[in-house]
Amino acid sequence: MIFKQILSKQKTARLLPKYGSFMVLFFLMLVLVVSNAYGNDKKLSHEMTEVEKALMPAYLESLKSRAQTPPPPTIIRNIEEFGAMEGVLIAYPLGIPVSLVADMSQDIMVTTIVDGPTKESQARNAYSSGGVNMDNCNFLHAPHDSYWTRDYGPWYITDGNREISIMNFTYNRPRPDDNNIPVEMASFLGVGLYEMDLIQTGGNYMTDGLGISVSTDLVREENPSKTIEQINQIVYDYLGVHTYHVTADPLGDYIKHVDCWAKFLDRDKILIGRVPQNDPRYNDYETLANYFAGQTSSYGNYYQVYRVDSPNGEPYTNSLILNKRVFVPIMGTSADSDAIAAYTTAMPGYEIISVSGSWQSTDALHCRAKGVADRSMLYIDHLPLLGEKPEQVEYQINAEMIPYSGMPLNTDSVKIYYKVNGSAYSSVNMTNTSGDSFSGTIPGQAQGSEIGYYIHAGDTSGRTAEHPFIGSPDPHIFSVAGAAQPPQADFSADTTTVYEGESIQFTDSTTNNPTSWSWTFAGGTPGSSPVQNPLVTYTTQGTYTVTLTAENQAGSDTETKVDYITVLPAGSCLGEIANPDFEVGTTTAWTISGSVSVGSDAHSGAYGVSLDASGSSIEQEVTGLCANTTYTVTAWGKSKSNARVYLGVKNYGGSDLTVQFTDFRNWRQKSITFTTGAANTSITIFFTREPSSKAGGVGDDFELILVN
Repeated sequence: MIFKQILSKQKTARLLPKYGSFMVLFFLMLVLVVSNAYGNDKKLSHEMTEVEKALMPAYLESLKSRAQTPPPPTIIRNIEEFGAMEGVLIAYPLGIPVSLVADMSQDIMVTTIVDGPTKESQARNAYSSGGVNMDNCNFLHAPHDSYWTRDYGPWYITDGNREISIMNFTYNRPRPDDNNIPVEMASFLGVGLYEMDLIQTGGNYMTDGLGISVSTDLVREENPSKTIEQINQIVYDYLGVHTYHVTADPLGDYIKHVDCWAKFLDRDKILIGRVPQNDPRYNDYETLANYFAGQTSSYGNYYQVYRVDSPNGEPYTNSLILNKRVFVPIMGTSADSDAIAAYTTAMPGYEIISVSGSWQSTDALHCRAKGVADRSMLYIDHLPLLGEKPEQVEYQINAEMIPYSGMPLNTDSVKIYYKVNGSAYSSVNMTNTSGDSFSGTIPGQAQGSEIGYYIHAGDTSGRTAEHPFIGSPDPHIFSVAGAAQPPQADFSADTTTVYEGESIQFTDSTTNNPTSWSWTFAGGTPGSSPVQNPLVTYTTQGTYTVTLTAENQAGSDTETKVDYITVLPAGSCLGEIANPDFEVGTTTAWTISGSVSVGSDAHSGAYGVSLDASGSSIEQEVTGLCANTTYTVTAWGKSKSNARVYLGVKNYGGSDLTVQFTDFRNWRQKSITFTTGAANTSITIFFTREPSSKAGGVGDDFELILVN
C-alpha cells in the first residue's frame, strides 16, 4: 500500500531520467524502511535517523516536480494558534495519552489520522474505553509515517476572497506520507490548497496572525539555495508575513524548533523559557528574552514577555492552545506548579490544564497535536487603543467583523464593553458604517483614569467572538494622560571607563516627556551639549563629573553624577591575548594539555584550534590588567554533537568561571564578564573539553575587553 502511494505521488518515469533505476529503487526501499517502522507501531525518532539523512537529497529532488502554486489573492492572513479552532489533528498510533483525547473531545472535533479501517477500529476501541466523546471524533484515512502532526500538518490561511485554505510546504523529514497530509486534509475539509517552495516544519514556526512570525535559523539552514531575502519574500507572498524574526536557538539541541523555548500567547504576548543562571545557555535565553522585549508587536506596543522556568529541561513552552483552554505538558517535578502559575498569570481567563505524558525537552505535547482552524469563524479585526492617550471627549473604536460562515451578523450583538479603574463593565453599541466596518465610542474619562475594554459580536451561525480573544478577563487597557509633570532627569552611558582619546555615548532616560536638554561634561569634548543623546570624547586621564538638566512645560530637573567617568592613560590596563586567532598556524603562546591541533575549521581567517581528545585544553596567562577592574573575555566556538566544551577564566581573584558551547552546527560567540580582585593584575583564559566528553569542539578569535 505504501509503495503504491509513493508511486502515485511521484511517478517513476519522472525519476528515471534524473537518477536512473538504481536511485529510484534506493529511494523507494529507504522510504519503505522508514514508513514501515511506524506502520508496525514502532515509534520513529523525532530526529532524523542516519538512514533518513542518507535519503534526504533524493527525497527533496523527488519533490521538485511538485507544482508550486501561485500565491493566494491578497490580503493573506496566516491563522494563529490562539485563534478560533474547530478541531485538533492527531495521529494513531498515538503520541499523546487517551485521557487528553477525551478531554479535547468534550469541546471540539478530534480528527485522527489512521492508515485504514483496521487502525480506525483500534483507535475507536481505545477511545471508547478511554471516555472519549465519539460524537466529536472523525477519522482521516491516509498513510502516515509518524505522529508529529505539528511538524507536518497543514498551515491555515485566509485570503483576499475571504476563503480559508491550507498552505502546504515541504516537510523537513524524508517521510513522504507525512509530507502529504496537508493535501489529504485539504480534501478532507473541502478547502483550497496552496503550495509554497519552502522546506519547513511546524514546530519551528509560530505566527501572531497579523503578519509577524518567528522561527530559528534552522529555516535558513534547510533552505541553503535561497537567500534571506528570497525566504522573506516567500513567507510574505504565501503567508502574508511582513516581519519574520529568525533567531538563534538557545536550546542548543538537535531539534532547533522554536516551540521548544518560546510561544506566542496573543498578538503582543510571548512566553520564553528560562534556565538557571549556572546553566551554560542562560545568556542565550536572556538575550532572546531581551530581544523580544524590545520588538514592536502588531498592536504597535512592545511585546509583553512572560517567562517560564525550566530548571531541568522541562518542555513547558511546548503547550497546546485550543480556543480558551491551554494544555501544558508537566513532568512530575517541583517546577510543574510554577509553570502552571506562569501560564495563569500570562493568560487570565483561560483554563490551564496539566497533562502528563512521555514528554522530552525536544518533543512534547505541542509537537504531537495541531489545531484545525474554524472554517466558519467569526473574525474581529481591530487595532486596540493601548498605553497613554490624551484627554478627549470620547474615544473612537473601529473594527471589521468578518463572518466566514457567510451568515449575517446579529447587529445588536456588536458592542464595546468597557470599565473604568476596575469598576464593573458598561456597554455601548457599535454601528455598521460600511460593509463589514463597525464603529463605536467610549465616553471620555477623567485624567489619570485607566480604561479596559473588549469588543463582542455574534452571527446567526451561533458563533460569538471577542477582541481580545479571551474578552472580559484580559481586556485591552489604555489610560488617560494626567496634567503634565516636571521631568525627573536621569541618564546612562554605554561605558564609564575609557582610555584617553576614546568616546562615550550618553543616553537620556528622563521621565515625564522632557522637551529640552542641557548637558555639562567636565573634561569632555564637547564640554556641553543641547542634544538628547550626545557622543563625548575624553582626551585626558582623570575622573569626571557629568550633569544633565532636562525641561518641559511643567518645569525642570537636574541630575549630577560625580566622578562618573574614569579616563585611563592610553594603553594601560589593556591586557593582550597572544595569538588569539591562531593565524600563525600553531598554538604558540598557549599552554596545551592533551591532544590539541590547529586546523582549517575556523570562525575567521585560515585557522582555528581543535580539542581532539577527552580532557584536552589550552590556556594562556594574560598580564597587564588592573586590579578591581571589570573585563569581558569572548571567543567563538562550536561543539560536536553531545560534546561538553567550555570557555573559562580563572586566577582573576574569584572562583573559576565557564560558559559552554552547545551548538554543533554553527559558530557561536560566548562571553564571560568578571572583575579582578584587589591584588590581581593577571588572569588565565582557558578553552577545555570535559574528560568524560566523547566528542570535541573547535575555538577561534579570543578577545579580552575592558568594561570599566
